[in-house]
Amino acid sequence: HMASIKIAHTTIQTVSPSAFEGLSELYAVNFTNVGLDMIHPDTFAGNKKLRMLTLKGNDLHAMQKKMSPFDSYMIKSESIEELDISNCNLRELLPTAFSELPHVVYINLADNQLKNLPADIFDKVETIEELDLSSNAIENLPSNIFKNTSLTILSLRYNQISSELKFGTSNIQKLDLSYNKITHVNNNMFDSMPGLTTLVLKGNSIRKIHQAAFHPLIDLTHIDLSFNDLEQVSSLMFFNSQDLDVIRINDNPRLKKLPLEGFECGKGTFSVYYFDASNCDLSELGDATFATMPELTTLNLSWNNIENLGKNIFSYCKKLIELDLSNNLLAQLEDLIFLRNSELRKLNLEGNPLQTLSAKAFLSTKELTHLDISDCDLRTIFAESKPDFRFDNILQKLKVLNVSNNQIDRVFMSDVMKMNSLTTFDISNNNLHCDNEFRLLMKWLGQRKIKSGSLGVGENAEMSSDAVTITEFTENPWDEFSTALCKREAKKKVVDSNLYKGEDSDDEYDDEDLDEDNEVLDESEDDDSNYDEEDQRIIEELENNREIKLGNKGHKGIKDKEFLAEEVSKDDEEEIVELDENFDILFNKRRPYLAHGEVTLYSYLKPILIIVFAILALLIIIGKIVSIMMRRRGERYRQALLASKNSIVYQKLSEEIGPTTPKFNRYAPINQV
Repeated sequence: HMASIKIAHTTIQTVSPSAFEGLSELYAVNFTNVGLDMIHPDTFAGNKKLRMLTLKGNDLHAMQKKMSPFDSYMIKSESIEELDISNCNLRELLPTAFSELPHVVYINLADNQLKNLPADIFDKVETIEELDLSSNAIENLPSNIFKNTSLTILSLRYNQISSELKFGTSNIQKLDLSYNKITHVNNNMFDSMPGLTTLVLKGNSIRKIHQAAFHPLIDLTHIDLSFNDLEQVSSLMFFNSQDLDVIRINDNPRLKKLPLEGFECGKGTFSVYYFDASNCDLSELGDATFATMPELTTLNLSWNNIENLGKNIFSYCKKLIELDLSNNLLAQLEDLIFLRNSELRKLNLEGNPLQTLSAKAFLSTKELTHLDISDCDLRTIFAESKPDFRFDNILQKLKVLNVSNNQIDRVFMSDVMKMNSLTTFDISNNNLHCDNEFRLLMKWLGQRKIKSGSLGVGENAEMSSDAVTITEFTENPWDEFSTALCKREAKKKVVDSNLYKGEDSDDEYDDEDLDEDNEVLDESEDDDSNYDEEDQRIIEELENNREIKLGNKGHKGIKDKEFLAEEVSKDDEEEIVELDENFDILFNKRRPYLAHGEVTLYSYLKPILIIVFAILALLIIIGKIVSIMMRRRGERYRQALLASKNSIVYQKLSEEIGPTTPKFNRYAPINQV
């Protein structure tokens, strides 16, 4: 009752034609890469229940020579449904190769050296549904090669096809032409395949697609145009394909824009739920670009050159769940850009030059669980971030927040305190300072057992060679992170103080000085421990929305302000405006509070006045010196002028010339007297 035989990656010299006689229950035979060069065509004729035969990886090219017994058929079996003869060094196939496989459904001919196929090779294979011809050297196929078949899936990837597709039938539903030589898609290329539901044109060199090329494909649901050289796409390209679910046009480096008014649909809107236009050269998107895709749930626009996004660009995508805008050139986002995206769960803004991000953008994203704003230019997490500013009803379901690799120097507990579902918070590689707000936040994160990920202390990784990395295996990474940062900052202050006193840090900062510094750091740690009870009280009061007095910490009283975000009505624009105004009123009416380390305008007034007066005094002195020099020069000129006018003595204009002195030749002899 043997049902399956597998012999793979070994060497078999010969297989007897009667090797499988008597195995009436045999269901599958696998001879992968066993060194066979020939197998008798009647070897499996008696196995009536055999369904799968795999001869992959054997050199069987001799079986397709015009010689007996292979000139009538290659394999004979009334029951085989799946035949795998891929990577068998087949250079050609005889027209009768599959004539004795009346029930075959799947044939794999991939990874051979086929350049063409006989026009009648499948005439007696009416049951075939899937054919894999990938990784051959096929340039084209006969026009009627599949006319008598039930073929629905055809893979021709990694071949040499460049233009006409005359081999198509109305039964073909999935066609894979990826990585061929197609450069242009004309308007009648797919006329013979109106039943296509999946079309893959990935990895060709397509530069232009006729706007009517896909109009015959009324049942198309999935199209892949990625990794080509498209320069533009027509708004009418999918006009008749209203059932489209997936559109991939990613990795077209020449593609600069999508239709500003959106893709037009013959029946109003598409059913597209996935759209990928990542890694192109997109720089401009219109507010109506996605207007005809109301079912969109996943949108990927990463790795483009998008600089601006209109406030209403995502307003038509009310079912949007995942949005990737990473690695673009976005310097700012409209405050209410996600107002209509109440179902949004994942948002990626990584790698944009964002300097500020308003909390208003998340008023309606009640379901957001993942937010990545890493590798930007943020100075604070939110534009409204302050010690006493509350973010109630904002990001309450957020689980993962990544703000790493920014320029953040201050982070407040109020930024994350109302994120009740937060499990992971990454603030690594920022310019954080060790102050009271920072210590309170570290304590709060530790108490909540929020994961930290990889944390680097202090400055950005590329700017700091001594950044400390905290692994996820640390019992309480926030304590380690806080201690390392505060120690380094304290040590830096000690060193700066010594340098200010005129000491040479390279020559005089020896081991004794280092011991003294460590004592200072230890004392600072002891001082921090004295604050534990006070910190705990402050955290509890912050969480209970009560007024806070910091006592001996040097802070003034903080009265928490509620950031009350009213429920946004999606159909009432007046409520949107009112919500925006309420946010501004609440923010502007907050009582001013000077946090630790902050300065006011008056702190700069004195040094500014000193500098201004010094500059004025210098200008006056320079002007005085110039005036004196000019006066002296004028006096000398006037005296010379008066002398020339009043003189009565005649002055000779030339000198008297005396008698010439005789010249002697140094070589002429002197006459003696």
